Amino acid sequence: MKRPLAFILLLAVAVLAVWTVSYRAGICRTQTLAESRGAELEWLRHEFKLDDRQFAEIKRLHEEYEPVCDGLCTRMMKAQSNLSGLISKNRSVTPEIVQAFQETAQVRQECQEAMLQQIYRVGAVMNPDQRQRYLEIMEPHVLHPEMRNSEAPLLH
Repeated sequence: MKRPLAFILLLAVAVLAVWTVSYRAGICRTQTLAESRGAELEWLRHEFKLDDRQFAEIKRLHEEYEPVCDGLCTRMMKAQSNLSGLISKNRSVTPEIVQAFQETAQVRQECQEAMLQQIYRVGAVMNPDQRQRYLEIMEPHVLHPEMRNSEAPLLH
């Protein structure tokens, strides 16, 4: 009688340990993402010597744009996954693959347009010199969103 009870107790402790580790790992990833987004804004504040008014407005714009960006990223991942799946299971270009390429291109264009609009909004808060430099740094991100430019965090 003691062995089954001990086994059940040990199993419950193991399940609790696995759940705790998984939960903490999820929280850490979420915190890291939030911290990295905050770091992008801090980089912007220091790199462009933004005053408090500019920083507050840019932070508001960034928070407003975040769900738009996240939604577009989700759509892009789904479109690319769909395209990849179709390419893997076919041995020639099918109408479905052509459609998937078109969908991926459409979502990429929407992403680039939204990103550029956001960059223009942020730039409008800056003085002319800050804005010009900001646009020069951010232009490669719009033209090649798949590349990570080491000069600046991806602020979109």
